[in-house]
Amino acid sequence: MAIKNVVYNFGRLNVMAIFEDKSAFLLASLRSGRTLPSGKHHFGFFEINEIDVEGEEYIHGYLVKFRPTTSEEVAVPKTQQLELEEIENRTVAKSSFFLHIHSGLIAYTTTNAHIDSDVFRRLFAKLIELANDNFFVSAEVNSVEERQQIFEAIKQLSRVKKVFLFLHPSNPGDSPIWRGYDERLKRLEASGYSEYYKAKEGSSGFNIVEDKEVVSKITMADDGYGEAKIEGEREGGETIYLSTKDSPIKAVVPKDESSLEDILKKLIRTFRRISTRIKNDEESQR
Repeated sequence: MAIKNVVYNFGRLNVMAIFEDKSAFLLASLRSGRTLPSGKHHFGFFEINEIDVEGEEYIHGYLVKFRPTTSEEVAVPKTQQLELEEIENRTVAKSSFFLHIHSGLIAYTTTNAHIDSDVFRRLFAKLIELANDNFFVSAEVNSVEERQQIFEAIKQLSRVKKVFLFLHPSNPGDSPIWRGYDERLKRLEASGYSEYYKAKEGSSGFNIVEDKEVVSKITMADDGYGEAKIEGEREGGETIYLSTKDSPIKAVVPKDESSLEDILKKLIRTFRRISTRIKNDEESQR
């Protein structure tokens, strides 16, 4: 029998807020009990627990989609009748997540029909804001990408026509490749920053990979602090659209893992690979 696997996507939770203890802030937000209506359903956080694995602090929980009230047909053996019974807060779908408190890195599952990656990232952030009454709190979950894939894809283009960059301050982050831009955003107390480049008509386009500044900003977006979009052409004139959100980092865990700690021990390799990437940036810039 083939072993079923569960795929975890990796992202980064970025929170702009004032707090003294990040762990306490995140736990309070995730345990607020607030739910977000969406059509006939609600979304909320459930079964929030702290987990310590190999000296690292994580939070595990579920983003749950549920229906406050619904009627389902039930069989009543005594009367041999079929009746409608009202059921409250029936779970429709749930996504498991592990949040690394210090870095904000998050690994999460999706369900194709109900909670895809975009829905998870959008609603996770909205629930954090809602838990704090949207008062001086801004949250966002960005996917973390396989860095080299975006640059390899760019190299396959014969011409780059447009580049759009959106960045926001890290929380935390310390890659020397983009540290200067990050520090500037923080000095300005900016919540976001965008740039747009458009090539002249008839020109050969941009040589992105040779521009250190643009590369640095794409890398920052790739590391989960924004997004970069590129429009270009391949030989023959075919228009190609690229984004730093096209190749998210994923990890596969056997579905029959017996405990949350066992699952996290499998995922921790990928958490550390992403962290090591930042450390390698540091060494390469010395």
